Amino acid sequence: MRKAIYGITGIFTLLCLISCGEPLQIQPDTLKKGYIGKNYSMILDLTGSTGKVTWTLEGDLPSGLEFDPFGPEIHGLPNQEGEFDFSLTATDSALPPQTTTKNYTLAIEKSDDTFVVNGFTDDAIQDACNQAEALGGGVVYLPSGTYQFNETVTVEDNITVLGAAMLRNVVDRKDHHRIYHPYWDGLPSECTSSDKNLELFRANGDNATFAYLRISGILDHETTEINEKQGKGIVFQMMKNGRAYRCEIRKLTYGIRLVNAESATIEQCYIRDHTTKGYGYGICVLGDGMSSGGSTAVIRESEFTGSRCNIASNSPETKFAVIGCRFRDDADITRSSIDAHPQGGGDLQYIVMDNIFENTIPTTLRTGTGVFVRNTFRESCSNFDVPLVRGRIPEHNHKFVPQADLNNLYISDNRNESHNSLFGFVPYDFPTGTREVARGVFQRGWGLNTNTTSNTVRPMVGEVYLAKVGENSPVRKIRTGETYELHAYVMDPQGWRNLREVEIRFSHFDAGVRITRYGRVYEKNGNRWVNITGRGLGQLVAPRTRKVYRSGSHRLHFRIQIRFPEGMDIQTSLKMVANTRDHSGNDSVEWADPYGVLIRN
Repeated sequence: MRKAIYGITGIFTLLCLISCGEPLQIQPDTLKKGYIGKNYSMILDLTGSTGKVTWTLEGDLPSGLEFDPFGPEIHGLPNQEGEFDFSLTATDSALPPQTTTKNYTLAIEKSDDTFVVNGFTDDAIQDACNQAEALGGGVVYLPSGTYQFNETVTVEDNITVLGAAMLRNVVDRKDHHRIYHPYWDGLPSECTSSDKNLELFRANGDNATFAYLRISGILDHETTEINEKQGKGIVFQMMKNGRAYRCEIRKLTYGIRLVNAESATIEQCYIRDHTTKGYGYGICVLGDGMSSGGSTAVIRESEFTGSRCNIASNSPETKFAVIGCRFRDDADITRSSIDAHPQGGGDLQYIVMDNIFENTIPTTLRTGTGVFVRNTFRESCSNFDVPLVRGRIPEHNHKFVPQADLNNLYISDNRNESHNSLFGFVPYDFPTGTREVARGVFQRGWGLNTNTTSNTVRPMVGEVYLAKVGENSPVRKIRTGETYELHAYVMDPQGWRNLREVEIRFSHFDAGVRITRYGRVYEKNGNRWVNITGRGLGQLVAPRTRKVYRSGSHRLHFRIQIRFPEGMDIQTSLKMVANTRDHSGNDSVEWADPYGVLIRN
């Protein structure tokens, strides 16, 4: 039996005076059933509480589900059938404390559109996928074991390919002096091939999900045949809402390849050993060509090791975010963990925040615009005598790429434990003379003139996030009716006085369409910033709680107190989107929140 204590995490409003005698109660009395391969969410209700609440869970939740005391909520993607008994105990902060316990049984079943793979071949998996496709979608369940692939399995709209075991311990942050490797709790569902050129899975349809799978090739560090190695684990191509969740993907030329994918999320995956002599990528984000199209991806809370390049990007319409990941190299890898190839041009975008880099070259940038915030660079990065965020000459395979444009980089609040410089950008010889590698580089609020040209025409949004009032640390979960501070950092290479307008909006997605629910637009009027939003976007801003600070030579820091109305019916997270404009009418590249904000009543 397992016992977990969630302390000082749920904060509940005082609902009644202690003298009223209302007992502490957890509702509902019973839980709705769940289905394997279907997202499960059950929000509980606690009444009669005072102050902060400590939660204790005794027993076992179904594999794939977890308890979040913030909701409080039981949620996740279950992959285990059966009935599971557990209890939840809540203790509040009253004097004396009140305690209540509720016993639950949660049933997880197979739904009518779940197809169990019968056989350990790619044909058996494809047959189950075809049956799910005939119903417009469903779950393809792979029992534990090894599945041999000779042909590519195609996955169409609304299909989840689900494994039987659980990948645990990804991005373990307990102790950075030790490496806690991810492991499988149970025998995994492993998909493998002896054909080093084979593409194992191709997601042709929207809303395709791959969860709890081990996907393996046969490449290793000694493989030398460059032109023949095209093996791929998962390809997301010309689709949207793709997802890889808690998968281990290893020993391929490309672990995950995105080609003109409108949107995809890679979450809590272990991506490793995609390396050969001269080739190998953990994740590759690109368009239909190196200089055309592009994909959008969020890569979060995943672990990377041993690949020639962990994340590579290209193509002008590509946008990707890397958040909360861990990069570490056990092998003798001399390529960078995150690479922006030069063919993407100046519009390629990246956000790199809240990551840990160990014994690796963190980044190599040859083009694009990006944000580097709150990353930790361990002392072992000193094993490579290069800057941690480094700009390089815009060449690919020793050929100059003229459309490359490394511009508008925002570097702030990173922790450098190594002996290396945090960033480095050097001039290079251009056919018409010496040219700077990067233009418009901002270290915190200061525009850098050394080795950079700061006369780029575009202003820039560095970061937007919510925090508790009076604090600076971001929060990702908030409650309606409570007040928070919205922080926005905006910059202009001409200096902060050149900024004229700032727009911040909260949106959510419904059937893939972005719907704006709340927002604010501020315009500079003389020496004051005034709200010009107009009506219809919600009552977010409390009166007289807007503050604008100069923060460095080129940056303004907006702090705006907001509250969301009680009773909001938002089933998905809200996303923050921000833009800024200068006095010359130049617009920034749109900043899109890679996290999202979870809202609960």
